[in-house]
Amino acid sequence: MRAFVVACAATLCSAAWALPDDAAVRALLAERIAQKRGVGFAVVLLDDKGVRIVTAGVVKQGGAPIAADTEFEIGSITKTFTSLLLAEAIVRGDVSLGEPVAKYLPAGATGLERNGKTVSLGHLATHTSGLPPIPGNFSRANPADPYADYDGASLMAYLGGTVLERDPGESYAYSNLGAGVLGYALTASRGGYEKVMRERVLLPLGMTDTTQTLTPAQETRFAAGHDPQLAPTPAWRFDALAGAGGLRSTASDMAKYLKAAANPDASPMPAAFNLVKRPVVDGPSPSLRVGLAWHVTVRDGRTIEWHNGRTGGFASMIAFDPASREGVVVLSNASIGVEDLTLHLLDPSVPLSAPPKERIAVKVDTAVLERIAGKYELARDFVLTVRREGDRAFAKATGQGELEIFPESDYEYFYKAVDAQLSFLRDGAARVSGLVLRQGGRNISARRIE
Repeated sequence: MRAFVVACAATLCSAAWALPDDAAVRALLAERIAQKRGVGFAVVLLDDKGVRIVTAGVVKQGGAPIAADTEFEIGSITKTFTSLLLAEAIVRGDVSLGEPVAKYLPAGATGLERNGKTVSLGHLATHTSGLPPIPGNFSRANPADPYADYDGASLMAYLGGTVLERDPGESYAYSNLGAGVLGYALTASRGGYEKVMRERVLLPLGMTDTTQTLTPAQETRFAAGHDPQLAPTPAWRFDALAGAGGLRSTASDMAKYLKAAANPDASPMPAAFNLVKRPVVDGPSPSLRVGLAWHVTVRDGRTIEWHNGRTGGFASMIAFDPASREGVVVLSNASIGVEDLTLHLLDPSVPLSAPPKERIAVKVDTAVLERIAGKYELARDFVLTVRREGDRAFAKATGQGELEIFPESDYEYFYKAVDAQLSFLRDGAARVSGLVLRQGGRNISARRIE
């Protein structure tokens, strides 16, 4: 549910800070809403004095105020729950990290092996499986609700072919598919993801308002999702890949989760929580390691454990310092990243990002659009394909859906669906030779490979 792992967590410093008071949090949230960077927020703050919940905004334009029991999609934070389910099964002695995942899938998942190496449960939980971000047969029949129609039959059909992009265990590469396969493998034969998750994780933690399918009563408390332009957008539903991002939750329930994650020994699941948070593999930067789904950033002696989430209409993040047991959860019903806000609340030396610039699309000649069309290599096995359709341009990253890009000038383009921009580069002969993707405070260069 995210294309890239956020890099801002690596800027955390080592000093201990008191979390801001409720009035300061409300002021930050009000500013965010005034900047049109959100519709409603629920924030959980945990310190040695206990848990506080601060809310701001509304469930939809003109709707009721956000409350502690408002339901939000939590997107990829679901992955930490899926890995907690794995850890619980390990503690029970039912499975082990090194076991091949194919052992727990229906017959026919023959693609989960490469060069004599087999994808294990641990590979899936640490994003080292070699699986792509999303499956190659992901059709997105409804782009506004992309995961709803991807069922077990579709998943098994895909896993029956050649699917691995690299050897299992070779390196970290974030994969929604991998987390979805993990959730499916652990639960498909036992009643499904929602049932097993509720029985083994949610009920032991007392999280009765966290679920995949809302009850009628919970539906009345479900916030409307909003896209990056704050237009209403449909909720996301999940089938086979629920383990990647299918859970909904409330601030009250996420407060219970934050307390348990920050202080596992005082939780109802101490052994499982201690297992998921233990760093296992190296991440994409020297300061980042990865546990079972959890990302662990260490800088200047301070450790922060975190995960973020994003769906079509929601954004979220959970982050905490296991030493001080201070933590923050931010839930938003707009698909605009909250990473900077979450980390700033936890540590004020982490700066807040500037509000996005208002961008105005202009018309460019179709010959220019033809010149920028091509394939651009952002990373190994991760390519951005740009194409022209009439007088419009579209871009599609490996394993992701296609999005329209809009010109500000001949060689400067922006997305409306996400806060990202593309600058096309030209060589001495004025031929387009590459591009720079600007997203989430990062500039990622790509060379043209056609």
